[in-house]
Amino acid sequence: MIRALLLTLALAIAACGRTAPPAEAPSFRRGGEPIASAAIFDLERAHGLWHVVARFPNPAEAGRTGDTVSLLAPLAGGGGVTFQRDWNGGSGYVQASSPMPGRFVLTPTAAIPAAQLWVLWVAGDYETLVIGTPDGTLGWVLNRRPDISAERLGVAREILDFNGYDATRLQRTP
Repeated sequence: MIRALLLTLALAIAACGRTAPPAEAPSFRRGGEPIASAAIFDLERAHGLWHVVARFPNPAEAGRTGDTVSLLAPLAGGGGVTFQRDWNGGSGYVQASSPMPGRFVLTPTAAIPAAQLWVLWVAGDYETLVIGTPDGTLGWVLNRRPDISAERLGVAREILDFNGYDATRLQRTP
């Protein structure tokens, strides 16, 4: 359940600042395999700055370096969050509701389509998140610091594989 929650968060963050959805975004998940979100995800502990340390090669993110995602204060009335995404030469915001722990539904805008981001896994120390989408078009590994240990990245790959992703296609970000 934690793995699915992280995947959802990754997708929401990936959509921040996107100018237009790709015509046909590739899926990095094996069709028909189950995916689960992190039911014990604590949104309050996840607030703050995250570095995108690995991702699947989505055309909308080509050429981005220094990618960060911030989870900002909950929306008025609770149950949601604002994602801020910054990268070399750009930034963007998107609001999302959270119908259940570890799952986010992006509020569509002219530049950002409706999408779900699931947190697939959160490390017990809240230093690493794995985020994806049920359709497999996005997947991120987020870390509080811009570097990540080989061991922790290996765990993230296992979580993505467990949730039906082709983890061999995950790429470190510059």
